[in-house]
Amino acid sequence: MHPTKKWIKRLVLVLAIIPLLIFLAFVGAVSFIDFNGYKPQIEKEVTDYTGRDFKIEGSIDVSVLPFTFSVGKSILSQPKGYENEPPQLTIKQVEIELSIWELLLNKRLQVKTVELVEPQLQLVKNAQGQDNWSDLPHISKLLPMLPRAQHANGLSVNMPFVAQAQANQIELPWSLQSLVVTNASLQLDDQQEHYQVELQKLNLFALDIQPDQAFELRGDFAYHHSLSPRTIVFRMTTALEIDPSLQNFQFNNWQGLVKVELKEEYATPEVHLTTKGSVMKLNLRNKRIQVEQLQLSGLNGDVQTNFTGYFGAELNLQGEMTASKLDLPNWSKHLALPMLQKDDPKWQMVNGEYRWQWQNGAIEIKPYSAEELLKQDGQ
Repeated sequence: MHPTKKWIKRLVLVLAIIPLLIFLAFVGAVSFIDFNGYKPQIEKEVTDYTGRDFKIEGSIDVSVLPFTFSVGKSILSQPKGYENEPPQLTIKQVEIELSIWELLLNKRLQVKTVELVEPQLQLVKNAQGQDNWSDLPHISKLLPMLPRAQHANGLSVNMPFVAQAQANQIELPWSLQSLVVTNASLQLDDQQEHYQVELQKLNLFALDIQPDQAFELRGDFAYHHSLSPRTIVFRMTTALEIDPSLQNFQFNNWQGLVKVELKEEYATPEVHLTTKGSVMKLNLRNKRIQVEQLQLSGLNGDVQTNFTGYFGAELNLQGEMTASKLDLPNWSKHLALPMLQKDDPKWQMVNGEYRWQWQNGAIEIKPYSAEELLKQDGQ
């Protein structure tokens, strides 16, 4: 063999062995490290970043293949002024998978997958209008319910809804191969307006998450507003697109099931509806919604509708719909919908094309043309 080829072969062999030796050294180092000894440092970093006491009650475990960090029960306390409330965040377990090669070769932490088990988030707005989340930007961005909030120290903020505040923030790129959330819950307690909002039994599974790119999402959860007689259970699959600022959400080609349960005093059995649609766009900053080709089927009737408007403490929606065998009194009763015409004999069974609006706490349906209006009026 030519000496040059011989040395090239040896060099290739050495270059192939070096990454293996680095990997084996890394495995050996990890196996001898007790990561639970780093709890105080982690707790201090989170406490300093959030301004809230943070405790890891469970253990910290690390595996190499896959390179995964598993953190047991963790608790983030409420900020000052909310000590009598339940902890702001508790998580039974967190599992984070990192790219081992990105760490070894590029010295960069790249998160590949995240799994959250039983996260519970408690949000509070007290009687003085001060809340416990506005100083946490990523939580604040995702809360469209309240148009204005205050820090506990009395300083007024409006992070999700002021363009200037958004302009001053630096958006960081983010992506995940998968996200799994199991049995999560969120509770918002508004002590000033005297209502509560709850998301319970939230389960999510998402793949190939990238900002500004649609990714597959499956999920189910139960939603209840204390001022509403309805508890709504959703189970859906969709393609979801999120912008890097976490302000614009677009759901594409969704389909699923909706279950509506009313309070006991309504003495009405639960209702099951099927749903599908083309596009639903949510802008959390402006609390605006746009829906295209939403279809609902149930109670022996069908509705297809397009609509736009605003959501929040009160709904302000307007749109158009095509109805088939829509029993207005029946839908109003079983879904507790505030239909203005539910007691009008001329609106007992609705078929055809109509305009509708949900304003001032009531839903009104209007025919499109003068001919249809005269027909609906029986003239």
